Amino acid sequence: MLPVERLIRDTIGAEGPIPFSRFMEIALYSPDGGYYRNASPVGAAGDYFTSPTAHPLFGTLLAAQLCQMWEALGRPDSFTVLEPGAGSGVMARDILEAVKADFPDFARAMRYVALDYAPAKPADVPDSVQWVTSDGLPVRGIVGCVLANELLDAMPVTRFAVKGGVAREVYVTLDGDGFVEVLGEPTSDARIVLEYFASLLPDGYRGEVCTKAHEWAMEAVRRIERGFVLIIDYGGTARWLYAPKRNGGTLRCHYRHVVTGNPYVRVGQQDMTAHVDFTNVKEFGEGAYNLPVVRAVGYTTQRRFLRNLGADVYIEALARRSRPQPSYRSGEMPRQEYLANRMAMQSLLAPEGLGGFRVLGLGKGGAGRDLWGFTRHNRRLADLRREVDSLRVPMLTPSHVLLMEGKYPHLAEPQGWQSWSGEEAR
Repeated sequence: MLPVERLIRDTIGAEGPIPFSRFMEIALYSPDGGYYRNASPVGAAGDYFTSPTAHPLFGTLLAAQLCQMWEALGRPDSFTVLEPGAGSGVMARDILEAVKADFPDFARAMRYVALDYAPAKPADVPDSVQWVTSDGLPVRGIVGCVLANELLDAMPVTRFAVKGGVAREVYVTLDGDGFVEVLGEPTSDARIVLEYFASLLPDGYRGEVCTKAHEWAMEAVRRIERGFVLIIDYGGTARWLYAPKRNGGTLRCHYRHVVTGNPYVRVGQQDMTAHVDFTNVKEFGEGAYNLPVVRAVGYTTQRRFLRNLGADVYIEALARRSRPQPSYRSGEMPRQEYLANRMAMQSLLAPEGLGGFRVLGLGKGGAGRDLWGFTRHNRRLADLRREVDSLRVPMLTPSHVLLMEGKYPHLAEPQGWQSWSGEEAR
């Protein structure tokens, strides 16, 4: 038994049944062995992979969107990108490399601040990244963008069940050696929200709500003086999320790339997530000041967002560079190199996977609506199509998850395909 599970058991023994949200918070975030306090769970040897670890194209496309945000704000001398939950720092690194290569003027203005529980900056994160150990948003007066990728889905949720027209909160207690759920009166933090759900949902409905995500959206907006909040996560609108067919909720556990619905096993060793209610995140963000100073500037799927930023053009550029060309120092790009990068790029767009994530943009202080990621047939996309033959194409590095070798391990080479002479196809 891990120390974090012992802590939960001791807490229940001393206090009685605890709200599921507290169970989840201790299991994931306790300094005494919580899941996110352990070694990185992301990667082939971990429990899941994310868009930044799938391919550096994700960071390259975000770099273009951040540059347009900078231009929309009038090209200020300092533009802060604040990334909470930075983890391994791979997204920060990929964004910085792309900004330096593709947008030199913006590079001189951009200040990147990464927030995480980890006390030390990962070794391969550039020195220009300011690494801050924090579980909140300690920076104020931001002119720039708060960039949250797969952050809100891991916030502790309140689980509930509708019984006799009344919403009851799920608590966790012990029955012998195991954890069991019991229903009780809602805690003060969740009471108003659960009363609202009880009036809308059928008897017997079970689900979850994340009040912390709503509070985070309000806090993020308050931290900005002028700029944007960009949230990328899996979830949907309230109408979609709380449809009768989703009776049972969306809480899922991830352990070594296997998804289960049981949060009461492998406590401290498995991830727990739930879909984000983007309707309430939007409304709480817009209502942070009860003034028309904050507004949604876009909402779409990750697939559409990245395609609007030129993902398909980069995939085409990669294909063109896979053909024999004498300009390559070592000749044609190895076929395995090409296939690995193409598979990883396409994974970012897969509608049943990462491409099905949602992207929400909030703007404050006059920040405009016409962001490329939310606009089809935009100027950026047209420019990329004209430049496809000379486009800088980012390539997989050892910091990214090798999806192809994970799916087809027999294709792995002893030396690794990264030995090809070019780190980027140009």
